[in-house]
Amino acid sequence: MTARQAVMPKVGGRCLLSVEAGLYKGKYPSRLEDDTEGLWAVAHPMRKGALLPLYRDMSVTLLCEEPACHLFARATVIRSDVTVAVPLLWLRPEGDVERIQRRRFLRVPCLLDVQAFCLDTEERSPLQGRWFSGKLADVSLGGTRLRFSEKVPFENEDELLLRLELEVPFWIVTKVVRRSDGDGASEAGLEFQALPRVVEKALLDFIRRQELQKR
Repeated sequence: MTARQAVMPKVGGRCLLSVEAGLYKGKYPSRLEDDTEGLWAVAHPMRKGALLPLYRDMSVTLLCEEPACHLFARATVIRSDVTVAVPLLWLRPEGDVERIQRRRFLRVPCLLDVQAFCLDTEERSPLQGRWFSGKLADVSLGGTRLRFSEKVPFENEDELLLRLELEVPFWIVTKVVRRSDGDGASEAGLEFQALPRVVEKALLDFIRRQELQKR
């Protein structure tokens, strides 16, 4: 067994595949389905009900969930296999697997004002989209939970553009991973899509300040 295999999660573990450049830049949930002969097979990521277009030699990153930490690795796309019950994407790992403490994704409560614009609403109905005002219920480096005082037309997998002010305003692309309605209001769980370094630093400083205030 190689050092890389020694830190890999068990087959069936959840993971997050990230495309860091190009038209389909973003983060996509998946699952490790196989680990054989130095290659990893993950459930082929989906985008809006279809297989995400990924091509041979594309570079991606993989974040695999473990009870005590996350495992991070870079990989290269080798091929797709759509002949099996669960379409697979075969990857070749590049370099070593890194252990990342879950504290990196510490979630803290907050009540920051935010504005959200649904990019997919605009795509479905041009000139019909509008900005919605809400508040962050909590936030981490991985995502956030928004609350709105009205019902919003967002759907799971929709991409939202957030305007968030952390001393200066930032615009962040996110994806809806869950949502719910009740009593004329809505709540949405969002996943950040490829945070720019300057935004990640500002968000990390904010999270640290919030955590210190709790002590």
